[in-house]
Amino acid sequence: MDGKLDRVRVYIADTGVLESDTLFQELYQTIPKYRKTKIDRLKVWKERKLSLGAWLLLRKGLDELGLNDRKMKLCYGENGKPFFQEYPELCFSLSHSGEVVMCAISVQSVGCDVEKVRQQKTEVAKRFFHQQEYHYLLSQKTAEDRQETFYRLWTLKESFMKATGLGMKLPLSDFCIKLEGKQIQVEQRVDRGQNYYFKEFFWQEGYRYACCSVIPDWEENLRVVDFSRIREVLHFKHTKY
Repeated sequence: MDGKLDRVRVYIADTGVLESDTLFQELYQTIPKYRKTKIDRLKVWKERKLSLGAWLLLRKGLDELGLNDRKMKLCYGENGKPFFQEYPELCFSLSHSGEVVMCAISVQSVGCDVEKVRQQKTEVAKRFFHQQEYHYLLSQKTAEDRQETFYRLWTLKESFMKATGLGMKLPLSDFCIKLEGKQIQVEQRVDRGQNYYFKEFFWQEGYRYACCSVIPDWEENLRVVDFSRIREVLHFKHTKY
């Protein structure tokens, strides 16, 4: 890799501009065949748009490292976590919700999650979260506080599950996110000898953003990508597959 990756990088974008069929098709034609196949299987337009957007963020990150996704083979680990065969040390995580896509890139295990804040889901927390998390959620004084706490816990938990490489194979109730104190912590039995670090970001209102990594070094700010200008940024070659 040409670029230096000594901190976790996090990319974010709004997919609203991809409503333009012209822009969507032009960018779609630049992505690898295997990603096209994944997008083509999605029947809902919004999901296709988000899938393309998430990959474009990853491509942006790869481009800044001097890498070309069209010359790299995507593989999957034991639990379905993707990696590039040519650069197995390069870790990445993708997420999307609402109109927003997110991507985290690191040289060590990393996970990210974005969620659009909707109606409070206390019953979901009761059923799936760790018991301590559920009681902490109920201890919040107002409905607004409980809603914010739910989505904080949800995104932090999702990012941790991705960082472990287990994803949804790790039950949500098997570990506990601790929000008290200056630093977010996790009590877990998955990897007792490994420390995990969390970072929350703030961008568009109405969303929660969280990342988890085994290294504590993060870029302070999100790398915001404007898809309407991404062709200029990435110097796309319009090669059809």
